[in-house]
Amino acid sequence: MKTVDEKLNQSHENTMRFVYQQLESTEPQMVASTMLAIAMRLYKTILKPDDFERFVSVVADESDKIEPFDRPSIN
Repeated sequence: MKTVDEKLNQSHENTMRFVYQQLESTEPQMVASTMLAIAMRLYKTILKPDDFERFVSVVADESDKIEPFDRPSIN
């Protein structure tokens, strides 16, 4: 049976594989906005209203710590 960490890592790998697949044919902003909308709906569904508001606040407050994707450059 997989541990929570193993399940989380597998979920991350699967999601990243899907995102990279989408980026092959879709503008990055479209992929990002779709993923964000889906994530926010999931959080709104699973969190209590106060917890959801706190979550959104923490994400906004910590936004300067978010790392960008490494994008290959042609040089």
